[in-house]
Amino acid sequence: MFGRRFYEPNDDSSSPRIEFDEDSLTESHQSVMQPTTALLETPDITSINLETPLTTAEPAHPSKSYQFASRPEAVAALESAGVDYAALGNNHAMDALEEGFQDTTQNLETADIDYSGAGYGSDEAWEPAVVERGDLTLAFISCTTVNGQQFDVNWSADRDAGGEYEIEQDGETKTIPADLGVAEPNPDRLEAAITDANQQADVVIVQIHGGSEYNRKQTDTVESLSYHAADVGADLVVNHHPHVAGGIEYYDDTLIAWTLGNFVFDQEFWEPLRSYVLTVEVTNDAIVRGGVEPILINGFVPKGVTGSARQRLLHEITGLSSSDFVVQDDRVTDLTSGPVTEPAEGRVEIQEDGELLERTTGAISNIESQSGTVRFGHDRLITGEFSDSVVDDQRFNGPLWRYGRNGESKNQPEYGSEGGGLRLTRDPDNTERAFLTPRYRIRAYEDEYSLSLTYRGTIDENASIQVSWYDERHGNSFTSSTHSIPNTDGEWDSVMFNLSVPENGRYIDVFVFLEPPTSKETKIDIDRVRLVEWLDGDQLRKANHLDLDGSVTVDVINGDDFDWQPTSVDWL
Repeated sequence: MFGRRFYEPNDDSSSPRIEFDEDSLTESHQSVMQPTTALLETPDITSINLETPLTTAEPAHPSKSYQFASRPEAVAALESAGVDYAALGNNHAMDALEEGFQDTTQNLETADIDYSGAGYGSDEAWEPAVVERGDLTLAFISCTTVNGQQFDVNWSADRDAGGEYEIEQDGETKTIPADLGVAEPNPDRLEAAITDANQQADVVIVQIHGGSEYNRKQTDTVESLSYHAADVGADLVVNHHPHVAGGIEYYDDTLIAWTLGNFVFDQEFWEPLRSYVLTVEVTNDAIVRGGVEPILINGFVPKGVTGSARQRLLHEITGLSSSDFVVQDDRVTDLTSGPVTEPAEGRVEIQEDGELLERTTGAISNIESQSGTVRFGHDRLITGEFSDSVVDDQRFNGPLWRYGRNGESKNQPEYGSEGGGLRLTRDPDNTERAFLTPRYRIRAYEDEYSLSLTYRGTIDENASIQVSWYDERHGNSFTSSTHSIPNTDGEWDSVMFNLSVPENGRYIDVFVFLEPPTSKETKIDIDRVRLVEWLDGDQLRKANHLDLDGSVTVDVINGDDFDWQPTSVDWL
């Protein structure tokens, strides 16, 4: 989706993002796709969920709260990035009504991009897009459970056949066919479409747009439809709509991706910023191998990820997936097809007296024994080294963070092995404090958290950390706490705070503040910031941090090594 905020000026200099230039819209759209073009143009076929009309018509649905459109210049960006197919079976394909749909299909056809999932009536909406590559033929089916049935004007192609809707727009009455819309699945209709597609193609791919927004666990409806699609002949089932990335699994011989996250979107929430591109190798017999390529969405632009941030994202995705998938050789390996190399397994016995430990590679496969107190968790911040972790033409741009971009409030090669770190400075002439905070507040899914950071500074009593809690994604906090950061006299040190989620605390935000001094310049170098979410025992595959006061024996699979490294030396 290339609309809405892409055209709005950015009034927050601490959080840079893309702004479209009305005088060069083609170049503006292409700049969004440029960082991932190499990733998208490499496969034989690249498929997207196109959740927007491509039109100059305005969104015109009479009842929807959220509706949008993207300019036709977007199709040139999709074409140049290597997109071959667009799924239209979603809840925004009809936002600009019939004119928008006609413009969209015409623009896609001009760019030689195949599509399916919408049309005039049920048969057209369910007609698969058949794509040939060499000796292989693939059929793409697209549908959505989000069909607008609660409105007088829905956007399903499977309801109200032969009827018409009258819509008032700009003082005029427009009439559109009631069955112009998107494919709406039920078990029988889905089975019929898959059966038909199997008669036309070697491989059948089904995309189902549905689920609960910002929830990685799919709804019972989408889960049931996904398994049914597999049972009746789909080789690959790909789901989307929740805007967050979920796991992948095999169901018999069918690969299922439970929810793809965002790719190009303008949402100003934390949860959708971490995503991935699903990669699948196929033959005319079966799915050979599935995997993921992690993505960070920084300033509305999707970018590839490197270094420890990549490892954390890969670890997070496999933690949400079935045990068929592990991280190996800096990628997700599909063990059902045989590993590229034999998985490495190791056991380590750890004894610590109240220490926070982490590992960036490998997954916990088993806890053999433990004594004392032990907690397993994962880092929610991902980019706390401030290293050059995204693939673009910039250096040390602090992805997913807000901070002052003036003076020396910028990334400095300091403490971390990846050459990251960030420095905040203030002098007596400053009138405002410097700050560092995640780009957006973070959803609290569990009850307990720990915040840690490594730092050094000549800060006297001018530096502090504030933790704020919120009951909504927007609005003021209902409670907060402030913690001082001790002076280190130029030496590196660490602090850690244990945090319990208060009642009604649904979101957390963290701020590092540096106040202007009264005399000499003050500065603080910051690195390795972690917000560790402590997990229940059934979520061990997601864990990359260990809080231990006692001893524990841990089995790890596919680690570069099997040691756990300390992250913090002082507890407050």
